[in-house]
Amino acid sequence: MTNEKQNKYFAPAVSQAIGIINYLSETDNGAPLAEISKQLGLNKNTAQRILMTMTQEGWLSLHQPGPTYRLTLEPFRVSSKELRRCNVYEKSLDPLRELWRDINELVYMAIPYQNQVMHTIVLETERDVNISLKVGATYPMTAGATGRIFYAYGSTEQQKCAVKGIQTTEKKKYLTYCSDALAQGYSIHHADNGLSCFSAPIFDHTGQCVAGTGISVFSSFCPEKKLLELGHKLIEVNQAISMELGYKYNNRDHS
Repeated sequence: MTNEKQNKYFAPAVSQAIGIINYLSETDNGAPLAEISKQLGLNKNTAQRILMTMTQEGWLSLHQPGPTYRLTLEPFRVSSKELRRCNVYEKSLDPLRELWRDINELVYMAIPYQNQVMHTIVLETERDVNISLKVGATYPMTAGATGRIFYAYGSTEQQKCAVKGIQTTEKKKYLTYCSDALAQGYSIHHADNGLSCFSAPIFDHTGQCVAGTGISVFSSFCPEKKLLELGHKLIEVNQAISMELGYKYNNRDHS
């Protein structure tokens, strides 16, 4: 990108807010407006508007005497989402590869991303078949087994977004599938093209479903009884990954 284009799309207020975050992250007790303005070379009126906006958005808190501005835990909460995703990827890759070598079927992992399902690991089968799954690809939560998992274990807000705009009949059918997924601890989806998918959740130390894994097969090669057998192997792998992430299973959890 040329300097001209960079200048065209440069947003000074965003850059200044980032500068404030970086500066306050290095202070133990926060800083007053005058100090922030001087250290960052900002006009006091500009600095105050940015500070007040960040306070209203929950990124800063105001303390007396002074007053001084301090960072809240909001930046940590936001960045920790990405950290959890990186962590679950690192913990999942080797166990899923081992399962993939054992069963010789397509194995994948996905995460909830902007109320959609996004693939982060895809290990393709060595069979002479074409199952089109790509790392980074996204699709709606209503489109498959892993989406049902994310809905079943997701927040109320995620659930509202997932079913927004779905017709009543399709919504009822989808919610039944999701209810079954929650009761069973897994979901099976049979597509019109003969592809079947078994999917199950991965949990972190807070009990949040941070990822879903799946096995995709063509029913002509793998009848449902066999898919269930493979699926239970997947559940065992997921449980091991979840425990690595700090999740503690109890008697109410599916085994």
